Amino acid sequence: MLTDLKNRGLKDILIACVDGLTGFPQAIEAVYPDTQVQLCIVHNCPRSAYRDYFQRLQRITHLPTERNRVGELHLIE
Repeated sequence: MLTDLKNRGLKDILIACVDGLTGFPQAIEAVYPDTQVQLCIVHNCPRSAYRDYFQRLQRITHLPTERNRVGELHLIE
């Protein structure tokens, strides 16, 4: 894919934001050696942090009143 982009005229990539796919940063650097490769901030966060956050949000959606939900929402922000 990267070689195809180069063959089609893409001369340089300044920054490549990747999702953690094994070997992809090395492939980018092989074809475009001056590229800054960085891990996407969303993919950089531990999955457990997401899981905890979404579990708290799910718990909030089951609270009986809007007042309860808003109060709990402020606690997790």
